[in-house]
Amino acid sequence: MSTLPMNFILIDTNKAIFQGWIHHYKELSVIISKYGLTNHYPFQLSFENITIESLISNPNYPHINRSQHSAAVTPTNSLSYMGGGYDKYLLQALSLPTPTNNSSLDYKPLESVIQHHTLKKFSGYLSVGTIHNIPLLETLDSSWYKTTYAYRYWNITNLIQIPSMMIPESLNHQNQHLQKLIGVFDSVWNLLISLHSNNSDYRDIKNIIIPGIGSGYGELSEFEISKIMIFAMVLFNLNLGTGERLLHLKKSCMILFFFNKNYQTLANIYDLNELETDVITEYGKSVMLNRVKESESLSHANIKEKSLTMEFDDLFKCINLK
Repeated sequence: MSTLPMNFILIDTNKAIFQGWIHHYKELSVIISKYGLTNHYPFQLSFENITIESLISNPNYPHINRSQHSAAVTPTNSLSYMGGGYDKYLLQALSLPTPTNNSSLDYKPLESVIQHHTLKKFSGYLSVGTIHNIPLLETLDSSWYKTTYAYRYWNITNLIQIPSMMIPESLNHQNQHLQKLIGVFDSVWNLLISLHSNNSDYRDIKNIIIPGIGSGYGELSEFEISKIMIFAMVLFNLNLGTGERLLHLKKSCMILFFFNKNYQTLANIYDLNELETDVITEYGKSVMLNRVKESESLSHANIKEKSLTMEFDDLFKCINLK
């Protein structure tokens, strides 16, 4: 793994998501400093409240090294149609500059090439939660693509698909809300796994452009989405202490606590004993006991009104970070 910083540019025209990213990142940064925790790898987060077309058209964006490869992330659907929401604007941005004789940029030819590449590889269906890398110089007409702003200004060599839904639809159904939020977390986590792997498809990528996931057609809470995305990106890279296996278990349990999942359902007495001895603090055990009692006494409607994710300050008290 290279020691060069990996730069993440989080972009969304939704001001609530933009402000949420900044708020949650500042909050987490204070807590991480308080506990004296460090990162495994150097990385940088930048936040933008502009259109993807404006970003790609900027030849002087300050937070990237243009000698390094960049990737644009798209939260597509399982059929790889990209004619709505952020996907459409991303395709238009990748095609800039617009020819002078074309006042309305047609995204369909680019969509068709990408869709064919994806569905051929995955036998017609891109599973939700998977990660698919598209090398643009190999997939598109490279002589044309090298004239675009995306390549000239940003050195965007890869499009990374992280399908967040089978088809565009609201994800805010009462009985599925939390599971869909976990799906956003899993999509970001799986993306980070791919980017940090030794897979040659991802090895040279250092700048990654990521939009908010789930707030468009998904209609999920901007506050929760921004919180979940920042938490996934920060936790993935966080060093939680010594002992590799226990370190990973601490991350696992922190994710369970974050989504208010009861670790005691693991049931095996030996597993629970290890977790409660080496991983979970007394505070964490008492918090989980109270959460279980609370969920038993509240109606489903009242539970939904409560935050579905734990506050960061409480969360870090639940795990043994020594």
